Amino acid sequence: MGHCRPSRGRTVALLDVNGWQFGYQSTGYLSAFNSADRPHLILPEVWIEDLATAQLDVIARPMLDTLWQAFDLEACGFYDAGGYWRPS
Repeated sequence: MGHCRPSRGRTVALLDVNGWQFGYQSTGYLSAFNSADRPHLILPEVWIEDLATAQLDVIARPMLDTLWQAFDLEACGFYDAGGYWRPS
């Protein structure tokens, strides 16, 4: 009998975020703040087939992009052009 690894789904919901501010580094050491554009923020569900081989960069990006977009930013600024997590 084969070994079956359990799959997992993850989702995050942030409720009552209307008026919250999101701080980020726009250029150099300058910080900027944007307000939420919606009252509730439901991030996309992520399905993880195998935790042992999961690439966290790939798994987290859709959720982080949605989070940043809710605060009027194009995408999460901590990913490089190749889609890898590269916080500065």
